[in-house]
Amino acid sequence: RVGLQTEHILDRDGNRMWRFVKRRQRRVFAQSYDALLDLSPDNATAYDFLEADLRQKIQFGPHIFPDDDIEHEFVDAPPLFFGSLNDRRRGILDRLKSVRPLEIASHGTFGAGLDKLLAAHGSVLNIHYQEAEYAEYPRFLKAYLAGKPFISEPLSAPLVAGLHYLELNEVATRERTEHVFGSIRTLASGYRLRNYLERVIQSHVAR
Repeated sequence: RVGLQTEHILDRDGNRMWRFVKRRQRRVFAQSYDALLDLSPDNATAYDFLEADLRQKIQFGPHIFPDDDIEHEFVDAPPLFFGSLNDRRRGILDRLKSVRPLEIASHGTFGAGLDKLLAAHGSVLNIHYQEAEYAEYPRFLKAYLAGKPFISEPLSAPLVAGLHYLELNEVATRERTEHVFGSIRTLASGYRLRNYLERVIQSHVAR
């Protein structure tokens, strides 16, 4: 049994996030699975209190990429934002809309409806829910699988601004989109989900 932990517990600087997962819950995560993949390396110290046998079950990093590299689907169109809104996101989106076109998906848009919107837009716009530096890997993966570059506020390592995603003031031209997807190929080669699962299986067989 392999668990996938996607919650943001800590940001890059070790600060608690808005939905802080309690110690009891973190212990349950580790106890419930033979291996636990936490997508965020920033969360690593949040498990330091666990006993060594539980702590060794946990690996960190965005091991989310498919076996094959994804080709970009460039469209000369505004970026799309999707996700829940709070005051912070609304304020930043309003400021961006005053200087450039963008679209905000209706609340609850997902599945085929979201896929259709993604296909029609040039990029995915990412605004943090909280003032902090962290990486929304599920949204990043959704953009990547759709062939769209990510335009975002600063993301934490191993994602690098200008290399794996575009900064908030950038425009997703064909050239910049090609550059980003070329860089993600190198990143993805070290974080393929199949490779992670094979290592987990091999480690348990070896026991």
